[in-house]
Amino acid sequence: MPARACPVPAPMSADLPFFATAPRGVEPLLAAELAALGAAPVREGTGGVSFGDPLETAYRVCLWSRTASRVLRLLARVPAADADALYAGVLDLPWEDHLDADGTLAVDFVAAGRSAIRHTQFGAQRVKDAVCDRLRERCGRRPSVDRAAPDLRINVHASGETADVALDLSGESLHRRGYREDGALAPLKENLAAALLLKAGWPAIVEAGGALLDPMCGSGTFVIEAALIAADRAPGLLRPDWGFFGWRGHDAGLWRQLVLEARERAAAGLAKPLPALVGSDHEARAIRAALTNAGQAEIAKLVHFERRELAGAVPPKGAPGLVIVNPPYGTRIGEMRPVVRRRRLGPPILRAVVFDELTQMAALPSRQLSPVAFFNRTERPEALHPEFGLLCPPADKGGLLKKFERLIGRERQPRHVFGDGAAAERIVEDLLALGLSPK
Repeated sequence: MPARACPVPAPMSADLPFFATAPRGVEPLLAAELAALGAAPVREGTGGVSFGDPLETAYRVCLWSRTASRVLRLLARVPAADADALYAGVLDLPWEDHLDADGTLAVDFVAAGRSAIRHTQFGAQRVKDAVCDRLRERCGRRPSVDRAAPDLRINVHASGETADVALDLSGESLHRRGYREDGALAPLKENLAAALLLKAGWPAIVEAGGALLDPMCGSGTFVIEAALIAADRAPGLLRPDWGFFGWRGHDAGLWRQLVLEARERAAAGLAKPLPALVGSDHEARAIRAALTNAGQAEIAKLVHFERRELAGAVPPKGAPGLVIVNPPYGTRIGEMRPVVRRRRLGPPILRAVVFDELTQMAALPSRQLSPVAFFNRTERPEALHPEFGLLCPPADKGGLLKKFERLIGRERQPRHVFGDGAAAERIVEDLLALGLSPK
């Protein structure tokens, strides 16, 4: 029997619903990013931000968002009281508008809350069956499965007796910028590193001429992300593949136009003078990885990496800048002897409690450092500034931004939060012994 041609996709609506996912706690930063990129309206939610507007906006978010994890195009909410209802709902959707019958697909299925379908692999299988059956019925052929690099990745989020069905326009997670070759000691994800930099006000700091130092830089993520922000370089510019490349609704001409614009802005960013962006680490292999990653990110001439012990770290001269660090913790490095030191980090005179080869604070032997300890400048060297430190359990990476926000306050008002009860008292006593005066 001769193969039937698939119908041509219908024109897309000018007001498409999209959803950008993000690490927990990053949603406010992502909402601000999307608004700056022209998304409207923007609605902040748990785990991400919904936005409307044309396909161009979704493309811009894919290319330019520094904090998003994925960009989804929502297709429909379908009944999912059981697997048969889910199959029927997905079967009714016009998959011939989205995927060639000879293409490939993958399904990511998430069961949340009191979802009636708890077995995610079975749920994904039923969705895949429905899509393939629809295309075989309409086109006489059916797609195959490619979990690694599909033409179309389908995202299904089941909750209660319904499921939201979406297309994943990003493909791989957006934190994969395309520059990292070697992880070197459990690196921070790029989008979370960028979120911390944005939360710290790095764009304003660099605009005022402030430099950046990461004295435990590992593979260089903080320094490279800071350089991408400072040089106005789109974080997605290096990615070779996108989830929408195999989508029948993809507008290749529009995408080429946006990439060309991003390349022009990147060239201009490389040409402008920037303050020092410095990373150091005591491990030679970490510095080698950082140099490789900076070269892959095409910003090598904007940054400086060197092998140096933490005790010998020297912040760049000039206007007050930012010192930010992702220290070793827990099983990431292994057990090491805690050492707490006070260092001067001027100008102006800055004092921070720095953690040299630290897995636990001496004052809190039962509690580990967060995967990110955050240090910033202060004009009050006699006091520990609330932006100088962040403590939270290392397992709870997702809540990092929320904890940081509680620490400094939404309006960045000085507040000191060091845990609770006796633990907080021990930390305060230890700080007083160091000559620092928490208030």
